Formats: sequence, C-alpha cells, structure tokens
Amino acid sequence: MLLPLSEVSLANATWFAVRLLHVLASAAMFGAMFYSITVIQPRARRYFQNPQDLEEFVAFISNGARWKVLSGFGLLGASGLALLIFHHEALNRTGTALMIAKIFILLVAVSFFCFVSWRLWPARIFATPEEIPRFQRIFRRVGFTMIAMMTIEFLLATLAHVSGH
Repeated sequence: MLLPLSEVSLANATWFAVRLLHVLASAAMFGAMFYSITVIQPRARRYFQNPQDLEEFVAFISNGARWKVLSGFGLLGASGLALLIFHHEALNRTGTALMIAKIFILLVAVSFFCFVSWRLWPARIFATPEEIPRFQRIFRRVGFTMIAMMTIEFLLATLAHVSGH
C-alpha cells in the first residue's frame, strides 16, 4: 500500500533507503560469489589445460578483490547495524535472537575471509605445481562455505522479519 506523499517522513524514507542498500549489497555479494564459483571458475578450469596457467589467471582476476570484498562486508555490517539500532522495536525476542545469530555468522564469514585472504591465498600463490590441485579444492570448498553462510544470513533475516508479524 502506498502512502500519500504528505505521510512519508524523512525517518521512514531514510529507513527504507538503508534497508534497500542492505538488501542490494547482500544480493550483490551473494551473486558475485555464486557466479564466481558456479560459472567463472569451472569454465576457467576447462579453458586452461595447464594448472599453472589457471593459477596465473585466478591471481590476475583476483588482484585487488580483497579490499572490495571487505568493503562489501563493511557495508553489510554498517547498514545491518543501522537497521537494528533504528528499527529494533519491530523485532520481538525471536527476531532479535535471529538477528544476533545473523550478526554472528557475518563476523564468522569476515574472519573466515580474512584467514583465507591473508593466510591461504599467499600459500596458494607460492604453491608448487604438485600443491596446486589441493589449493584449488580448498578454495572451491571455501567458496561454497561462503555461499552457505550468506544463504543462512538471508534465511535468518527473513525469519526475523516474519517472526515480527
């Protein structure tokens, strides 16, 4: 139901904008991860016959992505926190518990990403040809784990929203 323009307050418009930003950022991160793990990586594996060529390609396209991903996580965290602080009255106890669980999973995902980014990625870059297949399997599992965490966050947010009605 649309409200007459005279009934739309700045607070409601701001809350809507922050909520929209949060949802779009979540969808963009999920979509980027899903596309990478299900389309780009399998096709690149088929295209590059030599595992070392594939690793060079992955290193090239991944260069600089760390800070973009961390910025995305920061945007999700900041917009989610703003929604929680300024609209907490819409949540009942169950909704609040679900949102706390969502925040926890986001923190786990960020920690997981940081470990992968600063520990596993350098090891992968300097891997010997014999180690490359092992790192490729590890990173594939990491990708699916990150997608699973984002999916759980979506589900928790949906359940929190539904529990308030």
